[in-house]
Amino acid sequence: MCSQGVRENLQSLKEMKKTFKDIQEENKELKTLLLKHEDRLKKLEDTKEIMTNIKEQIMEDMKEEEDRRKRKNNLILYRVKEESTEEETTRKDMETCNKVFSEVLEVRNAEVVEMKRLGRQTQGKDRPLLVKLSQSDTKYAILKQAKKLRFCQGSGSSKHFHLQ
Repeated sequence: MCSQGVRENLQSLKEMKKTFKDIQEENKELKTLLLKHEDRLKKLEDTKEIMTNIKEQIMEDMKEEEDRRKRKNNLILYRVKEESTEEETTRKDMETCNKVFSEVLEVRNAEVVEMKRLGRQTQGKDRPLLVKLSQSDTKYAILKQAKKLRFCQGSGSSKHFHLQ
């Protein structure tokens, strides 16, 4: 009877040992599978970071392109005399631009969309004048004719007026 119990215990122990080995083997396979998944996850995280960087670069490039597109029709005029009041300066700036563009530079279709002075007003200094034109072709026609400013006299002379 005692040996029967020992045999059953030995048999039970052998089965437990086999089960333990099976569990160890399954655990080893699961660890391998887990490592593979962790590696895949790391690659996906790296890919996500790369994609995020690419997206940021594209957004930055698009913003820069938009800024260029907005500035495409802009001219900056230097040495355009400023008047004592803002209203008088605005009126005089428009008159000067129209006169210089049409009479001196002979660009008749120059449509000014907006004008503003850049920077802070300082006594005795004329601020640059930003002129937004309706078309870039007009801007290039004005720049092409800008060499005429050297030869004209008066308010449009090169001493008083410079294009960029």
